[in-house]
Amino acid sequence: MNAAGIIALAGAYGVSLTANTKRIIAKPATKLTPELREAIRSHSAELLEVLTRDNRCARSASDTKSSRHAPDDRGQQDCMPRNTR
Repeated sequence: MNAAGIIALAGAYGVSLTANTKRIIAKPATKLTPELREAIRSHSAELLEVLTRDNRCARSASDTKSSRHAPDDRGQQDCMPRNTR
């Protein structure tokens, strides 16, 4: 299973996965199954990369929407799915 599959599986259980730069946050943690916990632990590096990239992209999009200046695309390449680069 890859990071996208784990994120989807967590969502199916009603768990939201987010991350800061060092930790994965699962809410509500009470809904985590032992199997899902193990998948998160064993793929933590990949999950951190995906989730922190998603957080950067979400912040970048909200900054662009709230800015009165014309948006630029600096850093947007990191927000694109890897197969479209």
